[in-house]
Amino acid sequence: MKKTWEEVISRFKEMGLDPDKVFDAVCTIDEMAKLLKEEEIKVKNLSK
Repeated sequence: MKKTWEEVISRFKEMGLDPDKVFDAVCTIDEMAKLLKEEEIKVKNLSK
């Protein structure tokens, strides 16, 4: 199930969401996940 950006953005608008805010939230979640992964790697390296 692949959607184009236009479909996704129009769907957000139908739901009353601001596409920019949704995009920012997704980026923030992605950045947090990367930071957590880095911390996890540091902890594993320390415990060796």
